[in-house]
Amino acid sequence: MPEVSIIIPTYNSAAFIMDAVASVRRAVDGLSHEIILVDDLSPDVHILRAVTARVPHLRIIEKAAKGNAAESRNLGIAASTGDYIFLLDSDDAFLPEHIARRVALHVRSGCGILFGRYRARNAYRTFDVRLPLYQGDMHQYLFCLDGDVRSSTISLCRSRYRGTTFDGLQAKHQDWGFALRAARNGETLGFDDGYGAVIDSSVNGGRMSNV
Repeated sequence: MPEVSIIIPTYNSAAFIMDAVASVRRAVDGLSHEIILVDDLSPDVHILRAVTARVPHLRIIEKAAKGNAAESRNLGIAASTGDYIFLLDSDDAFLPEHIARRVALHVRSGCGILFGRYRARNAYRTFDVRLPLYQGDMHQYLFCLDGDVRSSTISLCRSRYRGTTFDGLQAKHQDWGFALRAARNGETLGFDDGYGAVIDSSVNGGRMSNV
């Protein structure tokens, strides 16, 4: 069984998916792993198969019907086998130290779900987003303290994760919805004050957070 599973939802992502995959491969150096792409009935899926065909430990789940990224994340989590599960959007990237540091934080904290700070990249610059520390009240954190939860910063420890899923009916802010439901479900939620992911709005102008 791999130590870590990385779930990447894809839709028309063949042109840039290898940047995300390359960042994962740097971050999993020395760890047994699997990379699961969950494709949402993309017209370019044949190109996706071709550009990823030679990546070790990578497989593609091809959905039978068009849905959204929330459904794709749920499918990927259900299909994963790693002790630790990481989520990454197809136009984002992991920093090289992210996975090893985050696994160690799961062990130290005993948390089933962790999220954290990130770097943002747009067409003009890359900068650190200095989120406030999460103190245990997710509603207050998101709506009163200017906090944020991004899918590409979320990781799960299988042995402590209680099974909260993403809402396939939620069109926007699926990551916030996940965090709020996780808090209501009694998940052990923790915060990583390091910068682990680069949230990139310059690659894919159609991503929901740009709308």
